Amino acid sequence: MSEIIFDDGFDCMWLASDKDGCLAVFFSAGQGPLPAEAAKNEKLSLDDIENEVYKLPYFSDIDLHVSVKRPDDFIEMSKRGFFVYDWRDIVRTIEASSNLYELVSSPKCPITICDLPEPLLGMAKSVVFSQISFSQMRKIDIDNLR
Repeated sequence: MSEIIFDDGFDCMWLASDKDGCLAVFFSAGQGPLPAEAAKNEKLSLDDIENEVYKLPYFSDIDLHVSVKRPDDFIEMSKRGFFVYDWRDIVRTIEASSNLYELVSSPKCPITICDLPEPLLGMAKSVVFSQISFSQMRKIDIDNLR
């Protein structure tokens, strides 16, 4: 990746693929960093990702890894085959912050990049974490994946 940007206060969801071709959605909570490639994608804006993901069918049972007040969005994404990471520092003090995206839910049967239609495919191809496998990562420091 070329650069990481911080768009303070812009709560968005973005997509990435891993070395296995599996997919994850990341919720920034208005504080988390995001790859510039995600923000500059010509095929799909950050505002439209969630609607496009919701067009996909359910095809997986899920595991919920943390207790959250409203897990609905996370569950919906994982039922569609996505690993789901959230910027959980939004609910922590500065001292307790991890500065990492943390796994909230995961699919038992992950979707792969080959399963995606456009325009989601374009977003997934633009942000690739080729050094990691989402199935092995409970926490992700995207700044160190550049």
